[in-house]
Amino acid sequence: MKRSYGWIILIIIFSLAAIFWLEKSARDSQYPRSGDYAEKLDINSKKIEVEIAATEEKRALGLSRRESLCQNCAMLFIFEKRGNYAFWMKDMLFDIDIVWISGNKIVGIDKNISHERGSAEIRRPDAPVDKVLEINAGENDRLNLKVGDKIYF
Repeated sequence: MKRSYGWIILIIIFSLAAIFWLEKSARDSQYPRSGDYAEKLDINSKKIEVEIAATEEKRALGLSRRESLCQNCAMLFIFEKRGNYAFWMKDMLFDIDIVWISGNKIVGIDKNISHERGSAEIRRPDAPVDKVLEINAGENDRLNLKVGDKIYF
C-alpha cells in the first residue's frame, strides 16, 4: 500500500514539473504569439524564422509592445491583394527595417526606421505589395537584401 502512494506522489511531482517546464518554454519562445503561425523563409540562401500575420487583427498588432526580435527572426505580413499599405511605428520599442514584397520579389526597402516617433512615423511602399517583412534595423544589410531579390516560402 505504501508503494502505491509513493508512485502516485512521484507521478504528481513529475506531472507538475512537466507542466511548469512547458509553460516556461512557451513564455520563453521567440514568438509571444502575436502572429498566426511561424514558418521558415529563404532569402539570399539564408533561412529566417518568420512569424506570419495573415489576419487583420494580427497585422494591426504586428510587433507592437515587444522588447526585441531575435537576429534571424522576422514578421511577415500577408495581404489578400496588392496595395500601398501604410505601416506605422505605434507602440514599437525597437527600430526596424521594412522590406516591401510583391509576389516573391522585393520591390522596396526602408532601412533603420526609428521607433521613437511612434504613430507619427508612417511608411508606404512605392509600388503595390502583397507582403511586408519587418526585421531588426540593420538586418537588411547583414542579409545583403536588394530590390529585385527573390524570397522563397
